[in-house]
Amino acid sequence: MPPAITITLIFVGLALLITLPSFQIIKENEMAIVERLGKYQKTITEPGIHVMMPFIERIIERIPTKPFYVTKKIKKQENINQSLMITYKINVFDEMLYTYSAIDCVMEVHKFVIEALKEQMDPNDITDQLLTYTKQFGFDLLEINYDNQK
Repeated sequence: MPPAITITLIFVGLALLITLPSFQIIKENEMAIVERLGKYQKTITEPGIHVMMPFIERIIERIPTKPFYVTKKIKKQENINQSLMITYKINVFDEMLYTYSAIDCVMEVHKFVIEALKEQMDPNDITDQLLTYTKQFGFDLLEINYDNQK
């Protein structure tokens, strides 16, 4: 193969490697937070294919637009006499708070529940406190279920 064709194929291959990750697909019932050089740029709310500038822009968070469930496990610990599976039903109302208020908002809420259970609080009281606590993270807690594990 002549060197000109080889060089052309190498450049085409490199161009594809750089541009293909630039195309991001946003699904229906999903929004995405885009940062440009580490700073908030925009929120994409429309489904479809969106083009990001390579190495400059990136999607840092994909957030469901409809309520969704998250399940976390609490292992048996001191002051918690059983293992629990806790399911949270979450509805994000402020995507900026949800993305930037904590590294993992749901984990922060889960830590709150663990501490409350260690203090032997009643699950109904925990749920009541969580309804206001979660607002600072940009989401509503619609439902919380505690399931005992064996």
